[in-house]
Amino acid sequence: MYTTELVPEIKATKEKLKLLWIACGNKDGLWRVSEKVHLYLAEKDIPHVWSVDSHAHDNIEWDNNLYRFAQRLFKN
Repeated sequence: MYTTELVPEIKATKEKLKLLWIACGNKDGLWRVSEKVHLYLAEKDIPHVWSVDSHAHDNIEWDNNLYRFAQRLFKN
């Protein structure tokens, strides 16, 4: 069976990564996939933001997270 690591070069990723934002509403159909990515990153100690709210894959979810992501992205 062929398997692939989500992040094959963990050390290099930690050195180069500036901001990794993962957002998902807890009513989203992809909740389990997003949660597994978050758990994998946490297990590998890869810094990231895991943002969860009580919405689905909708405009409210996107708007809120785009706003919060942009605040971090353009922070001095």
